[in-house]
Amino acid sequence: DTATRSATVDSMALGCIPVFSHRAAQLVWRWHVREAWHNFSVLHESPRGVIAHLLSLKPDAVTRLRQGLARASRLLAYTAGEPHVAAGDPASEDAADVLLQGALAAARGT
Repeated sequence: DTATRSATVDSMALGCIPVFSHRAAQLVWRWHVREAWHNFSVLHESPRGVIAHLLSLKPDAVTRLRQGLARASRLLAYTAGEPHVAAGDPASEDAADVLLQGALAAARGT
């Protein structure tokens, strides 16, 4: 499989903690995901022992990953806006806002 597989974003948006087998996968959506990747994903680069690795995660670590994913995943979805959130409030940002901000920053060289 590839690091840019759309199912990865879909599953993250639905609350699944991603398990990556290569660091490159954590760089693909760097504009969209402002949260540090280790706060909401698991990196397991060995082809062996992934199940044992996941089973070894402590409950508080899983809770931390879920909380990080909740913060990061809202920036992966395109929304029509949240009626209860004022425009310009960072809580109203979605993937389109983040993409435009990233493109502008790249064009400015910042």
